[in-house]
Order: sequence, then structure tokens, then C-alpha cells
Amino acid sequence: MTNTRTEDALAWKTGILYDELINNGDHERAKQLGFIMNKESSREIYIAFAGHYSAGKSSLINSLLNENVLPSGPIPTSANLVKVKKGEPQVTLFTSDGECFGMKGRYEKEKVQAYCKNGAQAEIVEISGEFAALGDRAVMIDTPGIDSTDHTHFAHAKSILYQADALFYVVHYNHVHSEENIRFLHYIQDKIPSIYFIVNQVDRHDESETSFEAYKNQVIDMLRNEGIKKEHLFFTSVTEPDFPLNEMENLKKELSIVQNQTDEKRRFYTETKITNVLNEHIEQVLQTDGNLEELQKQITDIKKQLEAIEEKLDDVSSNAADTYELLKAEANKVISNANLTPFELREKASMYLESLLPNFKKGLFFSKAKTSAEKQARFENLFAELKERVRAEMDWHLVDLLKNAMESYYVRDEQLKAKVISYETEVLKSDLLKAVTPGTHVSSEYVMNYSSELADILKRKGKHAVNDLLNSFNEHASSKIREKSTLLNNEWLHNKGKLEEMEAAFQRQMELKEKSTNILDVWNNPLESIPDMNPRWFQTNYRLTNIPESEKNVPVVKHHEPVHERGHIKESENKQLPVQNYLNLFENLACSIAEVDLIKSQWTNFYQKTERLKTKQFTIALFGAFSAGKSSFANALLGEKILPSSPTPTTATINKIVKPVHSHQNRTAEIVFKSVEEIEQELVNLTDGKFSPEKKRSFEESVSRLIKQRKLSTDQNTIVSNFLTAFQAFKEPISNNKKLIVNTGELFPFVADEHVSCAVKEVTVYISAPITEKGIKLVDTPGASSINKRHTEAAFQYMSEADAIVYVTYYQHSFSRADRSFIRKLGLVQDSLGSDKMFFVINASDLAQNEEELDIVLHYVKGELGKEGISQANLYPVSSKHMLEGTNADSVNQFRELESHLYQFIEQDLARASIEQLIKDGKNMCETVFRLNDSLNKSEEDKRAEIINMKEQLAQLAQHAEMLRKSTIIKELAIKDMSEQLYHIQRRISFFANDLIKSEFHPGMQNGSWQENCKSALRRCISAYESEFYQEMKAFELRLNAFFEKHVDAEWIQALQWKAESFEVSFFSITLEPRTLQQNSSLQMIEPTVEITEIEEVLKMIKSPRSFLDLKGKALFVEALREKLSLAAGQWIQEAKLSIADELAKRTEHLQAELAKEAYRQMNEQASSYEKAIEDIKEAKTLKQAASFCKSWLEKLRQMHVNA
Repeated sequence: MTNTRTEDALAWKTGILYDELINNGDHERAKQLGFIMNKESSREIYIAFAGHYSAGKSSLINSLLNENVLPSGPIPTSANLVKVKKGEPQVTLFTSDGECFGMKGRYEKEKVQAYCKNGAQAEIVEISGEFAALGDRAVMIDTPGIDSTDHTHFAHAKSILYQADALFYVVHYNHVHSEENIRFLHYIQDKIPSIYFIVNQVDRHDESETSFEAYKNQVIDMLRNEGIKKEHLFFTSVTEPDFPLNEMENLKKELSIVQNQTDEKRRFYTETKITNVLNEHIEQVLQTDGNLEELQKQITDIKKQLEAIEEKLDDVSSNAADTYELLKAEANKVISNANLTPFELREKASMYLESLLPNFKKGLFFSKAKTSAEKQARFENLFAELKERVRAEMDWHLVDLLKNAMESYYVRDEQLKAKVISYETEVLKSDLLKAVTPGTHVSSEYVMNYSSELADILKRKGKHAVNDLLNSFNEHASSKIREKSTLLNNEWLHNKGKLEEMEAAFQRQMELKEKSTNILDVWNNPLESIPDMNPRWFQTNYRLTNIPESEKNVPVVKHHEPVHERGHIKESENKQLPVQNYLNLFENLACSIAEVDLIKSQWTNFYQKTERLKTKQFTIALFGAFSAGKSSFANALLGEKILPSSPTPTTATINKIVKPVHSHQNRTAEIVFKSVEEIEQELVNLTDGKFSPEKKRSFEESVSRLIKQRKLSTDQNTIVSNFLTAFQAFKEPISNNKKLIVNTGELFPFVADEHVSCAVKEVTVYISAPITEKGIKLVDTPGASSINKRHTEAAFQYMSEADAIVYVTYYQHSFSRADRSFIRKLGLVQDSLGSDKMFFVINASDLAQNEEELDIVLHYVKGELGKEGISQANLYPVSSKHMLEGTNADSVNQFRELESHLYQFIEQDLARASIEQLIKDGKNMCETVFRLNDSLNKSEEDKRAEIINMKEQLAQLAQHAEMLRKSTIIKELAIKDMSEQLYHIQRRISFFANDLIKSEFHPGMQNGSWQENCKSALRRCISAYESEFYQEMKAFELRLNAFFEKHVDAEWIQALQWKAESFEVSFFSITLEPRTLQQNSSLQMIEPTVEITEIEEVLKMIKSPRSFLDLKGKALFVEALREKLSLAAGQWIQEAKLSIADELAKRTEHLQAELAKEAYRQMNEQASSYEKAIEDIKEAKTLKQAASFCKSWLEKLRQMHVNA
């Protein structure tokens, strides 16, 4: 009786708390509270299994039950919670809307397993049966993978955590140390009483790679940090029960103990779970609007801000000081918050201070010179690091602040702008000495004080220098104060609204705090009286009904919508008229006013743009890792198999597919071979320098001699032999740089047979197909994983020049390491290129077992793209194989949908910018015709006055163009952007080095010669590091070119157009295109080279596997090698800064001269035409006809837009 009353007391308490949670709007935790109490009343013991998908949770449960109950496979198999318990045979499905369906008696396992996969239909699947391995009260629970891309799956897994008495966390042998595991274990450690860790598929262990004992100890160390006892660690194998390391029997014994826990322990666990739920609820409600103290502080701050704004508004109309003070405060804030002395700099400061001590000495012999050199080196290291930190943490932010302020207040003074952009805080070597306190012992406290004093010195200098710029700004900003007054008014209204919102939030929080106190009082104190409620309030009275006949077939799985984004294909755009309609309109205008000689310059410009739009050729560049299926995808676009496939990681050709022209027949191909010099350089790289061209010997002799020396590895020998075979077969065209013409049926050896294709540089295929007849050129580029410099050059060239980029990845190894590296570069340049031009394809989607599996792959790839900075990916699953076989596209194969969107983007969206410019040019041309026609009716005096006005405008525009030609703004902006980008490249390449070293140096190197394996790993590291840096610089070049073009447009072209349009009556329309005027030459790229002899000394740190396997030893080695590589990158960066800055200055000067020249030409031609029109009455009839047509043309244009 006592026990029953105790249970009722708990039920009444939790019932009251349930109502409180509902009243507070926390339905999720109220539901959890009900689940906990429902479980407690059943006296069942919940044993949950969680982990990654494909870790083998379901298979493990099946093994523990000795029966194949749950579905299993290489994809997420449990999309809901699946409960397995002892009882009469029955399957019960609980839906999220409270319905309950059941199948009593014996059931078909396939149907039940289908329900387990179908989270959309069933939230919980409960299976009862005569399971001998289960105790009477035990319930095994299978959860979806914690890394599932479906948020509802993770929610299901998370919901069981509040009910489970024990959790068996299952991981795959190869994924024990994944970040997701650590995060999840950290999350659940306080929520579940007893946690076990199961390393499944232990049969994957290879003792030759690493000893099992060492591996096990690493796992134990990881679990210790998460509070899991080593006794709770088990290694299992379902597929190989007799595997020596399999601890399945021990796991079963532990499971038996867990199933038979006492009522007292179960009750204690229940109360702990309830406490956790209540604490989470209180934490949530108190954070709904923010922390009370934080809200109070924010309210106080906003009130102060309002007072400050009100004070400024009192005199802002007559005094510019407010603007000055506000900007000064922001500048001082930037300076004050600048972290000039982080840990790395303090370390260098400590080394410098040590060198100043009287007893500092370096070396035993010749110590004076060595000591002096060491002192100087430490001084220079600290000085260089300090200058870099000041630029990165202070100067760049101050430049942005002042530049933005000038734009905000419309301050257009070019001299001031130049001073702002070129601003740098002066850092002198003497500053390092000023902060030194002579005679002080070097301690951590002194280093901190020295660093702080050094930072203060520089910050004071920065404040002083910035004040000079602020004073200049203040002089120019006075005339803009009225505009500032409006801004301040708006800011006051905004803050006033925020204040009212926060005061309301504060009041809500006070009420919630009182409610939270009531909740804790109810839980922690005895009930004063028995409440009027049913003590079984938590029980849901499900009405168990049989599953409807229509549902008894395998459930229809609801799948996600296609993953690709359609953001760039808006509904309104779909309704726009085709490009051809606009072309007809433009051609009509050009034809109808062609006889008006007075506007010949404008007309010629308009006509040429119309012709370019009419005949524009488009390029689609295909990228992807080797064997991703780029060639087969290209064949699918062509509608037949033209390109053979079988590229290798060592060599690759660039394949272009275009429509036939008069000089090249249909179904022919032009083969371009590499030169002898290119082949020789490639062999140097591929043989790690073992091949070296010899002047006294021919290519054949040098290669044959190398093969006979037997210094090559097996792979290298194959590569070199292939090149020799190819050279001997095509010696004449290779030696004489001749092209070869073949039929498409003869293509195979040139693109797929390494005995020939290794010597092929480029193949152009001429084929008549629907896609090529649209004027589209396909370019099949080298694989993304290639580290060949020529491939990198080609890849970035097409990345920049292509109208659309299609990245192809393979279904069964989507988003491989090679994919990730290249896509990271796409992420870096997407803002420069435009994300709309990128399309991502998962090829071979026909390999998907079903749509559900395909959805998992799609969401995985989309998530990984997001990690690399591509958040709005156009992603499509396609089957090139099915398209070539003539199989219709379906939900698994979205080839037709991709094709449609690709064509629309190329044929419609890309043409929009040209169309908009032609519309603007057409309107301007019509306005010129109207103005010329109107002049015919003016008096001679008015005509003379108009000519004088026009010439005055011409003089002013010419003066403005000359000022822009001499401006250094674009150059300074570009150099500033260059410095910032190179700074971030250096940081990224450092992180890359860390990951690279860890991936190349691993325990598996113990197989064979340890020292030779270490040298090989180091060579691979250096090669990959050089390649990564080179690719970073190519991506930087793309971004810098885009930045350059943007600011040429903003600071030069728009500035001149703005000036031309600022007159009350404008006589001039100037159209400049920076892309056509820029030089086509690339930046002079440095050659990143690391000599292995300069860094191989670090290998002494890991002379043996034992020293490497020691965690501390490995960490020291990784850091030492990373430091060596980072030092090399730093030198490359410095070289790049000097060469690129000089090149940018030359490019800017040339470009501005070309822009000015073109602007003068247009202005002079328009001025001459206008003056001639006023004086030449012969044009009167032609002008009247043209004016009439222009009026009609503008009306047609307006009507087209209405209809669209």
C-alpha cells in the first residue's frame, strides 16, 4: 500500500508539473515528462541503441536477439524509434498525430521492416514477440543515426534519451574518433544513467597497421574524457562471430545485468530524468527573451543611446562635431579592441627579451658572432610579426571604417580617399626598445607587461595618425549634417522601438522567473494536499485498430523534394519573353535609324552589341574527380557515346566538343600533342626528379637509360614506359608540333589508352548534336584531383571563362577527398564567378537501391557543399548510363530537369544583362534623336546657346575623365584587397598543412621500411602543399580580377556616367566596358617550391614507429613540419606581394588610360554629331522619321514589359 501511495505522489507531482509546462508553452518537455511517467508505471527497463548510420546498430540488435527483426544495410535503416520487447506476437505503429494501428499474431517481417524505415508514417514501431534473449521487463530500442540529414530522425533519437535506463552507443571501427561521436557523448553524459560504448565491425582491424592494444587504449582515453568507464567498452563483430577480438558474449552478459536492475535503482533513475527535464525547461523559459541581467543591461544601454542621440539632435544642424566625435569613438574602439599581442607574438617577444639579457649566449665556439646573429634574427622575427598584426588587426579595419564613412556622408574628395586607402600605422624598430624595462628578469609576467606596453605604444600612434584623417574628414562632412540629422532621427525611432520590446521582454522574464520558482517548489517539497486529478494522467488511451487494408502493402515512403535549389529560376523570369523577341526589337531599331549619320557612333555601338548577342557562343566546363563520369555525362548531353572514358590520376587530356565548321567535318577530332619539353617536365614531376633531360642525349635515349637504371618504382616505371611508347608511335607530330585529324571512331587511344593519351594535350571533337547546334561548347577538363600544374592552369582558366560550370561526382563515392579539395576552391571564388553558374551532378544515380537511399546521398552532398561555402547548390542526381541507353528519366534520374535548367540559364538568364544594357543604350539613342530633332525648331540664338552649353559640358567631362585617369584609388583598393587576401591564404594554407601531415603520416607506414615510407610521405606532403598553394593563388587571381573589375566600374565608369547624367540637360551618353578593355594577361604567378633537403631533418623526430606512435612525439613532429611548411608559404607570400603590387600598378595605369581614351572618343564624336545636326538642315527629314520611329519603338518596349 505504501509503495502505491508513493507512486501516486510521484504521479500527482508530475501531473501538476505537466500542467505548468503546458501553461509555459513547453509542449515538448511536457510530452517527455509524460513518456517518463508512462515508462515508470510500466516498470519497463529501456535499453537504447544509438550511433551513426551504417555503424551496425540494427544488425547488432538482431544478433543480440538471435533473430532478424530489424532492417539493416549500408544506409540509414531506422527512420523512427523501434521498440522490441517480450510478449504476445504483435506489431504496433504509433503515429505522431496520436493514432495507433496494430497487427496481432504472426506478421510478415518484410512489412514490419518497411515500417521501421518509414519515419513519415510511424513515429514509433513497437514489436512484441517470444524473444528468449530479452528479460520480461526489458525493452530494446533502435534509433535513427545521429548523423542523419533528416532533422526528424535526430529528433527521434534525441527523444529516447529522456527515457532510457541504459544507452549502448554503437560506432563503426573506423569512425571511433569522429567529431560527431564526441559531441553526442558530451551531450548525453548527464542525461542517461548508464552509458556503454560499442566499437562494432572490429573485424576490420589490421594488426599490421596498428596494434589492437594501442588502438584500444586510445578509445579508453577518449571515453575517460567523456566520463565513460573502460568496463563499459566492448568490441563486437556481427559478420564474423569467431573473430578473436569479438566480445559479443561479454556484451550479452552485461546486457543481462542491465535488464535485471532493481526497482529502487529504476525509481532513482526516473527521478533523475524528471529533474533533468525540469532543469532544461527552466533554462529554456528563462532564455526565451534573454537573461534578466542582460536584458536590464541592454535596456540601460539603449536608454543611454537614446539620450546620446537626443543630445546630438539638439545641435547637429549647426555643428559637425557630433559626426567627428562619433567616428573618432568608433576608430578608438577599433584601436582599443585590436589584439596586437596574441600568444604567438608573445612567444616571439619572450625570445627577443631573452636575447637582451647580459648572459645571453648562442653556441660554444665563435659564440659572439652566433649570439649577435641570433639576437638580430629574434628582433627581426618580432618586428615582422608585429607589423603584420598591426595591419591585420588595426589598419585594415580603420581603412574600412573611414572609407565607409566617406561613402555614407558622400565625401568624394579624391586626395582624402587616397590617404585613407593607403593608411598604415607607422611601426618602427625603435618601438620594440621603448617598451623594454632594463635589468628586468624575463618572466611570463614581464613578457605580458612588455607586450601590453608595446601594444599601447602602437595604439597611441594609431590614434594620433587617425585623428589627422578624421580632421580632414570633418572639414568635408559639414555640408552633409542635414542628412546625418535624418539618420539620427531614424536611429532614435529604431532604438525607441527596441526599448519598448525589451521592456516588454523584461516583464515577461520576471513572470517566467516566478513560474520557475513555483516548479522547483512543487518538485522539491512534499504535496500539501492531494490534487483533484487522475494519478494516471500520463497514460494515452490508444484505440488499437488493425492496419487498413490499403496500408498493408509495403508502405509508400515519402521522400524529400529534389535537393537542388531553384532560387535563380524565379517565377517572374519564367514569364519573361524569349531572348529572340528582344533581338527582333533591337534589330528593328538598328535597321530603322541606320540612315541617321549624326548618331553613327552610338548606332555602331548599339548594332555591334546586338550582333554579339545574336551570335554569342557559350561554354559549359565539366569538372570532377577522376572516374566521376564526366565523359559519360558529356556523352549524355550529346545524346550518344562519343567520348571514350578511362582517365587515370597521372595524366589526362582536355576534351572540347563543338559543332562542325567549314574547316572541320562532322564526327572528326583534332588531336594536339604535348611538346617534348612539356613531356620532359611532366616526367620530372611524376618521377620525383629521377628523370632529368640530358642535352647530349635525345628524349628516347634519356628515357630508355632511366628505365635501364631500375631506380623507378613499379608505378613510375609504367608511367615512363607509356610516355616512351607514345613518343615512339607519334614522334613526328610531337617533335614538329603538328596536329592530327582522326574520325571520332578512332578517338579511344588518344583519350583513354595511357600508352597514347599520356602524350596528348588537347582533343577537339566536332560533332553535330542538339547541344552543339545551340552554339554551346562542352569542355571536359582534367580530374579535380590532379596536381599537374598545366591541369590547374586549365581548370582555373575554364572556371573563369566558362558560362556554366558543371561539377560531377560519383554516386558510390560522392564527395571524395579530391572532390572536397577542388570544391573548396569553387567555394572561395563563387562570389567572383556567381553561384548561379555552378551546377552539381551526382552521376550514376541508377546505382541507388531506392529513392530513400538516393535522398540520403543527396542530402549528404548538399551538406558537405555547404561546409565548403556553397550554401545554395544546384544539385541533381543523374544517370548518364540510362540516358545513353534510352531509358526515360525519373525521380532517381533528374537529367532532363538539369538539362532544361542548364539551357534556360545559358540561353535566357545569361543574356539578361546584355538585354538590359541594350535597352538602356536604345533609350539613350532615342533620347539623342529626340534632342536632335527638337533642335531643328529652335532659333539661331537658342542653337548657339545650346552649342556653348554642350561644349561646356564636354570640357567638364573631359576634365573629370582626366582626373579619373590620374587617380590612384583603384590601385590602392586593389593592393589593400591583395594584402587581406594573401593574409587569409597564409592562414588557410597553415590549417591545410596540419590536416595534410596527419593524413600522410599514419601508423600504417610501419609496413615495409619505416624511413623510406617517411621520406615518401614527406615528398607527397611537399607536392600536395605546393599544389594547394598554387591553386589558392589561382583562386586569388580570379577573386582579384573580379574585385578589380567591380571597382573599375564603381570608381571609374559609374563615376564618369554619374557626372555625365548630373547636368540638368545632358548631351552625352558614355558606355564603357571594363572587361573588354582589360589586358588578358594573367598575374605573374610565383613558383612555390620546397626543397626536401631543407626540411627532411624533421624526420629525425620520428626515427622509429615507437617515437611516432607516442602521442606527444607525434604532436611535436606535426607542429615542427607544419612550421617548416608555413615558413616556406610565408616567403612565397612576400614574393607574391612585391610582384603583384607592381603588376597592379601597371595594369591600373594602362586600363585607366584606355578608359579615358575611349571616353574622349565617344564624347568628341557625340559633340561633333550634335553640332553638325544643329547646323545641317539636310538631316531634318531623316531625323523626323527617326524620331517618329523611336517614339513607336519605346512604346513597343513598354508594351513588351507589360505583357511579360
